[in-house]
Amino acid sequence: MSLSLKLNFIKGWPNPHIDEFIGKAAANVAVDEGKIAHRDASGNWVLGVSAVNQTPYVLWNGAARDGDHGASFDKTAGTQQVSWGGIQGVSHNNAIEYETAQYAGTPVFGDSLYADTDGVLKICAGSASVSGKVIIATVTKGVHAAPGSGVNMVTVVPDNSKRVTA
Repeated sequence: MSLSLKLNFIKGWPNPHIDEFIGKAAANVAVDEGKIAHRDASGNWVLGVSAVNQTPYVLWNGAARDGDHGASFDKTAGTQQVSWGGIQGVSHNNAIEYETAQYAGTPVFGDSLYADTDGVLKICAGSASVSGKVIIATVTKGVHAAPGSGVNMVTVVPDNSKRVTA
């Protein structure tokens, strides 16, 4: 089910029992579809995941290109993405698999990924630059062109082990 050019749910969505949240972006946070965020104490979206007690969410625009809401993702807007207002995030606590164009490097099958303060998925490689990062996803399919759009994406599943890189 192709939902956009930056995010495509493969498994687990739509689902009436899914853990999701609709909220606004925190001050000075420019969200974008397919990026990873967590909720702050006020329920606002903050990019990245820096602590094991933060639940990762993948952000999206309510399927703008599937005709449900008919609005392009406006990363500068605080609320507007879904018809009832707000930016939707689907929790990594769900049994989901998705493709995203929001990644860095060249992830391959089996790579563990983290999301830094830019919300982009990054490879947990054996370097000091990734020390102390919370692993939130595992690659199930490396870089590939998404069917129909040709946009390069990686396919991931959530990793809820709460592991932190050494």
